[in-house]
Amino acid sequence: MVCKKCGKNEASVYMRRTINGESSEIALCRECAESDPEVKKMMKGSMADELNFFGSLFDFPMTRSIGSRTKCPLCGSSYEDIARSGKVGCARCYDTFKNELSSSIARLHGNVRHTGRAPAGRRAEHERADKLKRLREEQKAAIASEDFERAAALRDEIRALENE
Repeated sequence: MVCKKCGKNEASVYMRRTINGESSEIALCRECAESDPEVKKMMKGSMADELNFFGSLFDFPMTRSIGSRTKCPLCGSSYEDIARSGKVGCARCYDTFKNELSSSIARLHGNVRHTGRAPAGRRAEHERADKLKRLREEQKAAIASEDFERAAALRDEIRALENE
């Protein structure tokens, strides 16, 4: 998207404001945003805090260029669209923008993998996967400490779980 003020540079600052039910959006390049007294005035106080908050969620300051032009093959959303709206377009976006979103999701939720409640049919599957992961880590530690009997016992337990 091109800067609405100069019409030359790529816009990297996006602002939306609603006053008395009227919404307006502005897209500016870094230079125009830094030099515009109206934008500076708008960014004072809570608006600046809000912009810094959202900028940190999506791993870029609001005044830095947003990055690649990759689009989701299913819904057509770009990472720029996701960053601007704060919402992913579809479930496929999580795979398409995995690298960009994972640190933001981890920062928001404390973990990238879902750890909350799961449907009864999936709960056992998650518990089994967690147990396998834990056993493999224990096995690596046993091998590293040259406790080969323990490593062999863990190997057998892992195989039994995998064959269930």
